[in-house]
Amino acid sequence: MLALVGSPALAELPVVDEAHIAWLGCDYSIKVRQDSDGAPNPKPLYRISVENESLEPGSCLWSPNRRELATSKIPPRIKIEASHNGPVLAYSWGENIQCLGPWVRISIHNVNPSTLESSRQAKLEAWYQEDPTFEGWPRPGALYLDNLIVGSNFIQVTGDFSGNRISYAPNPVTGTHFVASYPMFFEVNHSPVINTHE
Repeated sequence: MLALVGSPALAELPVVDEAHIAWLGCDYSIKVRQDSDGAPNPKPLYRISVENESLEPGSCLWSPNRRELATSKIPPRIKIEASHNGPVLAYSWGENIQCLGPWVRISIHNVNPSTLESSRQAKLEAWYQEDPTFEGWPRPGALYLDNLIVGSNFIQVTGDFSGNRISYAPNPVTGTHFVASYPMFFEVNHSPVINTHE
């Protein structure tokens, strides 16, 4: 039986994007299903989930499972890779803020192969620091996922961004592309090393 967390009708929604990996006889996937936000003027709402099933009958040690991770009002970008600690996945998600533009973040999860619960996770954000048009307060920026690289004990996410600050970067940043490297990701909670470029 499939375990559902989140919308009870999740299985009935159309899948608009998905990515898969094979790990220990199981197919692990991150999927994006399109829903509606249910407002008076409905707009798309994207539901992001992680799922597993057997590659072939009896090949997977664990029962089929599904867990909803997040929702997004902007089409998410998704990636999934295998590691010695199980599946690692990343996705960008967010919404458009009226008069300010898109606010898009990136989440990263290492999930337990049997339960799909997150055993380790991280989040990245971008913003415009002290924008004079916003009375000196930071305003939202956007981080769009491009790639996820998983090594023996590190992960790296890359993509493009808008803004002049990124989480954990010690100083204002420049450029339009970023690289966030997480050393010892599977062992300790180190801050990522952030590099940016044009």
